Amino acid sequence: TSLETWFAPEGNGYAGGAVYVVEFSNIGKATCTVTGYPTVKLTENGTQVGLKATTSGAAPATVTLKPGQTAHVALTIRDAGALCRPLPTNGLSVQPPGKTAAPDFPLNSGACRHKSTTDVDAISPGVGIPFYTHS
Repeated sequence: TSLETWFAPEGNGYAGGAVYVVEFSNIGKATCTVTGYPTVKLTENGTQVGLKATTSGAAPATVTLKPGQTAHVALTIRDAGALCRPLPTNGLSVQPPGKTAAPDFPLNSGACRHKSTTDVDAISPGVGIPFYTHS
């Protein structure tokens, strides 16, 4: 399948962290299905720092994406400085459910050495990239 991952580093901040949206768009010519949670990791120059994101929320359901449709997940990144002596990170690796490739997006943050500072929910249907179309 041709599943494209999108991430805009503008989060909805709150005291202690921020919530981001990660999008998955079917840019192929055939319908595909996606189920579960993406594997999300904070990275420094492409190397994982800390533990991968924990999962939360409702149990995963299968999302069917016709060509041009998008699904999304909510990603919470907690302020590592409130949890540990943080290590710097400059990237976010997001591996869609059922896929092996994981694009790395630029994102300056921090991570704890032996714990997760991120939390992701199951993939859900819905467009999160306003006015995105694929022809």
